[in-house]
Amino acid sequence: MNRVSVLLLAGSVALMLAACDSTQESALSPLSDQGAQLAGGGGHGGGGGHGGGGHHGGGHSGGGNHSNGHQCGGGGGHSGGHSGGHNGGGGGGYCNNDGETAFAYSCDDDVRQCFDELNDGCNNNSINRWGWTNGPLDEGSYAFDLYAGAGQCNIEAGTLVGEVFVDYFDGTAMVSYITCGSYELDEIHLWVGSEALPRDHRNRFTAAPGQFPYPEENFAGGLQEYTIEVDDLAGSLYVVAHAVVSGDYSDGDCGVRGCAVECVEGPDFNGLVDLLAAVEGQDGLVTVSVTNPNLLGYTSYFPSLTLGNTDVPGLEGPWHGWCLDSDFGINGNQTYQAELYSSYEDLPTGLIENPTTLDRVNWILNQHFQGQVAACDNQAISALDVQIAIWSLVDNNLPQSIVGTWSTCHVDFILAQSIGINFYEPPCDGVMTFVIVPVNADRAVTAQILLAEMPVLCTVCP
Repeated sequence: MNRVSVLLLAGSVALMLAACDSTQESALSPLSDQGAQLAGGGGHGGGGGHGGGGHHGGGHSGGGNHSNGHQCGGGGGHSGGHSGGHNGGGGGGYCNNDGETAFAYSCDDDVRQCFDELNDGCNNNSINRWGWTNGPLDEGSYAFDLYAGAGQCNIEAGTLVGEVFVDYFDGTAMVSYITCGSYELDEIHLWVGSEALPRDHRNRFTAAPGQFPYPEENFAGGLQEYTIEVDDLAGSLYVVAHAVVSGDYSDGDCGVRGCAVECVEGPDFNGLVDLLAAVEGQDGLVTVSVTNPNLLGYTSYFPSLTLGNTDVPGLEGPWHGWCLDSDFGINGNQTYQAELYSSYEDLPTGLIENPTTLDRVNWILNQHFQGQVAACDNQAISALDVQIAIWSLVDNNLPQSIVGTWSTCHVDFILAQSIGINFYEPPCDGVMTFVIVPVNADRAVTAQILLAEMPVLCTVCP
């Protein structure tokens, strides 16, 4: 196969930094909301929104968080007030409104705290606002559910509208908001710091989202994805991710990330073939869509890959996704018809160039190299490094054009570790993978071939 290009961004993506004095965080400028073709064969057009509903934003922020330094203020009432109850959609299944408050929620009882449980050391533990702080978080990758309308921190009364991913490595935190269904982010406010919440002028905790320092540039809204990078961090962190979300998702919740990974039963390794066979009994076609690729973080190349029309519980996702063949392009948030195959069985002849290397790919994905420090340069391995390693195995040649920063020594390190791997069966709490092939009515390949990660669940959920 002839190689063309693997990632073409329609229009320019500008990242601007502004210098600040020692008492301020550095300014953040969001990535422009431009159309994108992800891994395209052939040329790309300029500008425009990408297809399939939803846009991608991003940003960068330097300068970490500064401490207040004031003593506890005396007297007087605190400002702010209650955020208001949620409207519509009880029971966590449906929400339809023009703006609902949402906060990131950790599934770990030892990580999350409702605001009214906090004590700031100033005899003030009566924050009159619902929401959660999540921490302390050491370096690593984390997934949180994004709940809207969960008054009094009661998720049963709220609606799961998306997810928030945090990748914290080498003093930098990448925080990504991703909504599901037709939900859009109208506003976002983010706190990342060494304390549970920021402090006001009296050095008391404040849970007012308008007091959160990120993003520092104006947020236009109307997006389904947005990423903020916060630099110059150290030690354990707390994260409070707030959003105002509008839209509806009438089919229920948002899938199986965050808490749902622990409470949705999935197949064991040997059950994957049976699961996919059940789909094949429905003409073998599902729908698939992916989010924009992750060029800076440590989760996966496609942070979210979602299936539809499966009629098989537990298969919809969203899952972490990877690219198997860069000969074709794929558009973010566009829906494609697709066939499914287990990566542990023989694939149709000619579907990918080196199918026998999938054993090594499966082993690599179960080592979770993302975020590990490579001995060759003492730098953290990124998701893009892992994606390049996958292309090096599965494709005969690397793509001619790759947008994003990756390291040859990181790729060589990953590949060297996988030498000699033959058939690989993932362990409990590991990941197994399946292949997704976008096709047309004649079953000809129409877009980029994908690989999805599914957690291996070895116990029945309570």
